[in-house]
Amino acid sequence: MHRKVPAWFGPGAVGKGAAHSGNLANGLPVLVAAMRDLTHAELAGEAVRALAEALAAVAPDFLAETVDLTVWAKRYGPRACDWNWPRAKAERDGLAEQFGRDGRDLLTAIFAQQHRPWLRELPQVALLCTVLRHNYLIETGKNGSEVMRRRTDTDGVPPAPLRLASPQMARNALMDLAEHTEHFKFLIRDHGPQFTTGVDAVFHAAGIRIVTTGIQAPVMNAIQERWHRTVRAEVLDRTLIWNLVHLRRVLAEYESFYDGHRPHRALGQAAPLRPLPDNVIDLEYFRIARRDRIGGILHEYHLVA
Repeated sequence: MHRKVPAWFGPGAVGKGAAHSGNLANGLPVLVAAMRDLTHAELAGEAVRALAEALAAVAPDFLAETVDLTVWAKRYGPRACDWNWPRAKAERDGLAEQFGRDGRDLLTAIFAQQHRPWLRELPQVALLCTVLRHNYLIETGKNGSEVMRRRTDTDGVPPAPLRLASPQMARNALMDLAEHTEHFKFLIRDHGPQFTTGVDAVFHAAGIRIVTTGIQAPVMNAIQERWHRTVRAEVLDRTLIWNLVHLRRVLAEYESFYDGHRPHRALGQAAPLRPLPDNVIDLEYFRIARRDRIGGILHEYHLVA
């Protein structure tokens, strides 16, 4: 089976059926685990569309020879945010699998042809390769043929060199901290596979020591684990996240709510950035006003004179 796997897909991205081990929920951060299947399908479809647009600009004859332009124009013409997604889950899953097959066929044609080797260097090719490795598996069917299917929670994640995560993400995190980096001495993390040697090296270079927690011992990083559980239960499990921009906006709004208004039992029902008001004796002089946040998922209550 391994000799049949396309070079662009990577040998570590091959499934082994029921024997394939790993657990997505234990490997990836909780925020990624909260993303819905629709988001992954949108990502795959947009990656295929981006490569098709690039080929239409630099090698239109190759694209016309490889795909049915009429079908692809209908399927990938509009952006993902404008697509009319099927209501039934089975139809959405079928569409996501179609994105994977289209991407695989297009990449196979690019790597098979010899007249335009520079097509393999297109950044859209690298992007689509990474997206397919991260969201799909190639397995051998009962009849010996190759079958490409979507990854599930029990399939785990690709090997570290093939993942979406990279040391550049760690560098971006340090850049966001800017001059505050010198105040951080330790990075407490679990044994998640997204923390590769390259990621650790970035923090080591900044003088930050890596401290790994014990296996199945969340209490060793209790503050962060508590935050993960809270933001997941109060927001992410009740919100359909469409893309990274939407996720960042929702988390920024919740962070403001969490620090400035949400009561904390450990603080005597005060918020981290808001002390408790003075004792209210005569309620005749006060009224309560409610402010909705994140589309009504969160509520703030304020005293109004």
